[in-house]
Amino acid sequence: MVMTLDGLGGDDTLNGGGGNDTLLAGFGTDQFNGGEGTDTVRVSGTGVEDLVFNIDLEAGSDNYGNTYSGVENVTAGNGNDTLTGDATANILDGDHGDDTLNGGGGDDTLLAGFGTDQFNGGEGTDTVRISGTAVEDEVFNIALEAGSDNYGNTYSGVENVTAGNGNDTLTGDAAANVLDGDHGDDTLNGGGGDDTLLAGFGTDQFNGGEGADTVRVSGTAVENEVFNIDLEAGNDNYGNTYSGVENVTGGAADDTLVGDGEANVLDGHSGNDQITVSAGDTAIGGDGDDTITIDFSGAPDGSSVTIDGGDGGSDHDTINLAEGYTVVEDSYSATDDEDGNSQSGSVQVTDGENTHTVDFTEIEEPICFAEGTLIATPSGEIPVEKLQVGDVILSDKGKSVPVRWVGRQTLVKSRLAERMQPVQIDADALGHGLPHSDLTLTASHGMVLDGLIINASALVNGHSIRMVPLADLPSQYKVYHVETECHDVILANGAASETFIDYADRKTFDNYQEYLDLYGIERIVPEMSCPRISARRLVPKTIRDRLNIAEPELFARLGA
Repeated sequence: MVMTLDGLGGDDTLNGGGGNDTLLAGFGTDQFNGGEGTDTVRVSGTGVEDLVFNIDLEAGSDNYGNTYSGVENVTAGNGNDTLTGDATANILDGDHGDDTLNGGGGDDTLLAGFGTDQFNGGEGTDTVRISGTAVEDEVFNIALEAGSDNYGNTYSGVENVTAGNGNDTLTGDAAANVLDGDHGDDTLNGGGGDDTLLAGFGTDQFNGGEGADTVRVSGTAVENEVFNIDLEAGNDNYGNTYSGVENVTGGAADDTLVGDGEANVLDGHSGNDQITVSAGDTAIGGDGDDTITIDFSGAPDGSSVTIDGGDGGSDHDTINLAEGYTVVEDSYSATDDEDGNSQSGSVQVTDGENTHTVDFTEIEEPICFAEGTLIATPSGEIPVEKLQVGDVILSDKGKSVPVRWVGRQTLVKSRLAERMQPVQIDADALGHGLPHSDLTLTASHGMVLDGLIINASALVNGHSIRMVPLADLPSQYKVYHVETECHDVILANGAASETFIDYADRKTFDNYQEYLDLYGIERIVPEMSCPRISARRLVPKTIRDRLNIAEPELFARLGA
């Protein structure tokens, strides 16, 4: 239980108990025992708020003979107070008056207030916070290196600052500062250390200064906004500017992050992000279906990048190479990751003159038809690669369905894991005329049987439905996926197969920009209610028997 205890007059003992309690100062000599939880002694708003308090939590005493035990936070009143913390993480609020706030040993928060204050952080990583205080609407120009601001306050041993609603200017020192402008059109100057500058509402200037500096969207009030940050251009889609910033951490939305000529670390965090990196960079996809494009233009021979797709078991991350680059034959080396749907390893790429290395973890493959697949239309079958936006195709029910988009992607044989090899379904393997001719598609593409969507890899029986050997694949080949208004069932070589659905992220395709040019924004494709089966062991026995798929005890031999 959270309690507020007020002794009023007399020599009182206030015991907070187990919650986050507030113990009010009063006349008399009191004992403040916070107990468990994060407890606060408050002078402001009491009958003694105009007195001068010198409270030392480390010593457990003050200038009136009061004692303090298990108290983490103090809010003073109108006097020129001195508040000193202990080894824990204290919050010290001078409120009104010309106060001295000494953080002590922990990671403390010192709150700005009316008056001319001294902020002494002490040991630990300490923060001066304006946001949420009575002065949050004022404009602050705080320089930690100089140890001063525009109101005569002084700063010593303070590493971090959180501003308020004004158009503030925050400047760090040689330490690793975290500067948060909060609201307003702020200027954040990192200074000499490896600083973190936090995004906020308003149009901000992020000036990293010396060191390896990061702009972070994640964990801020704007983390759900879509950010398109280009460090080379020094700007984003909100008018913020970037100078001397090496690293970016996105938020929860579908962000676009582009590096510059420095050694950048670009972290998409959550969302389906697009990240473009060059030599010396590290890209981190995070959660979501991320597309990472690598451009070694202008880089010396032997350059490298590091790609981490993120460890989400259901995400779908893809590496794309900039135009003019190809994979060096036999340079691909990778192993499957624990999540079972991705790989980690390395590969070399070349532009014909220089050769570079891509080290990667947690990267998956797209889901598509192979070139030459015949799609049923009202006027006959047409190869999937010939389909155009606006063409009409047939659903498995004979309904005319317009094509909204045809995604295409170039796959590289040397990057394929065995479990991601294409699947060939022989003519009649699914039933008479199903398909009417051999059908090749990617392992995760869904065929529709008995009202179920079953990944092609789950149908492999080792003879009429089998993985295409790597030796039979060209070094590079194209695959396609057809998008209609809704997730639907169409006929591919006469067999029922699914159309595009969102988990096969559009961004993984070579012609994603074509989609944006057509429609401007991504859209959500309504998914069919059919259950999906991705593992061979989950295929119903009736289908296993019909297709001559091995019984469960034999799955291991087939790589289930």
